[in-house]
Amino acid sequence: MVSFDDGIIRANLLNISLKGALVEFVDRVSFQLGDILNITFELNDLDIALQFRSKVMHYRYNIVGVKFIQIDLDTMIPLCIFIEARSMDLEQVVKEFEYL
Repeated sequence: MVSFDDGIIRANLLNISLKGALVEFVDRVSFQLGDILNITFELNDLDIALQFRSKVMHYRYNIVGVKFIQIDLDTMIPLCIFIEARSMDLEQVVKEFEYL
């Protein structure tokens, strides 16, 4: 789910990294470049909710690319574990961790 302008919008996570995410909204949205979103993704298989403050970097119809601008420690650690567990490219994981 995503909160924006005091509203909650349902969304699905398409892709995620330590730097940002690609998000698909259930309904068409009208964000502008630079809009700030508060995003919460629930990872059901890990029973964890990841929370980010993010900035809209690009969009097309109901798909939005965001850059994370604030991540707390309670989200960063499970995010790192999630990315490492789901990645097939160990080299890319190492690059992601160097970002930290």
